[in-house]
Amino acid sequence: MTLHSLFFDKELALDVTAAISIVSLSCVPFAHSETNDVQALEDSWPRLIRSWVHVPIGTVLAMLALWGIDSVIRLTSISFPASVAGMLLLFAGLLGLEAVLGERKVKGLVRVIDVPV
Repeated sequence: MTLHSLFFDKELALDVTAAISIVSLSCVPFAHSETNDVQALEDSWPRLIRSWVHVPIGTVLAMLALWGIDSVIRLTSISFPASVAGMLLLFAGLLGLEAVLGERKVKGLVRVIDVPV
């Protein structure tokens, strides 16, 4: 990835700016002012929390769910991958919720469980 392509992705550019700001606050300051650094950190704080706290916690919870599904599958005589079973259960669950709750509420749920790229 070149620096030129970095500026086409606005969220990534903001995260990189925040990271540079954190480094500049703890190390030798760069040529820009501290108010810009603090503003950049304040602007990207929610994305940083989601990327560095919520995503790892969600990943651990997903792995625990897959471990549970694998444990249940091992109790039977069926040989089936837990990841595929988990994906099918999630798909069926989302379809069922959409039928019960409606598309709008399920889209909100999908936004919560969706992993940012």
